[in-house]
Amino acid sequence: MATPEASTDEVAGVILCGGRGRRMGGRDKGLVPLGGRPLAERAACALAPQVARLCINANRNRETYAGLGWPLCPDTVADLPGPLAGFLAGLEQSGSWLVTVPGDTPRPPADLVERLLAGAREAGVPAALAHDGQRRQPVFALIHRDLRPRLEAALAAGNPATGAWLDEVGAVEVPFPAATPFAGVNTEAEWRQREAEGV
Repeated sequence: MATPEASTDEVAGVILCGGRGRRMGGRDKGLVPLGGRPLAERAACALAPQVARLCINANRNRETYAGLGWPLCPDTVADLPGPLAGFLAGLEQSGSWLVTVPGDTPRPPADLVERLLAGAREAGVPAALAHDGQRRQPVFALIHRDLRPRLEAALAAGNPATGAWLDEVGAVEVPFPAATPFAGVNTEAEWRQREAEGV
């Protein structure tokens, strides 16, 4: 698939807050406060300057999320199947491209969109994901709107793992510096540690 030229004006963003929060004891992670501000708000404020439009993929506590100031894009498939459902929900309001960031990550990279777009253009592929030098970060991804039918088919067929689906559609891995703050707040212990560190 030929990848058209793109700029950040053609990129929409989605903050992924649609999960069950199992590792956080069922808490809605995007609303967990860190330094007095919800994690999702921190993630959204970091991503918003990089994109033309932004929505929050939230399925619970929608009134609270709406109060953060961005439009909501809840899942369009049942049973909270995970990040790929958030990808699909984000594509409902996308331009040519959609970039995804998990709502439990307070400081996503300031150059996330720029790097992922450059990687996709250089490789001539319709998707990209971040790699921090040690591991892949498949929920920090960029996908082209033309992938929507394949995403819908994957969800209908059983919702594969996010990384597996990105591999299937030919995503390129884009390297980021080792110190890039991809780490999310997934457990109560991690939350306590981040609070003690002052965010």
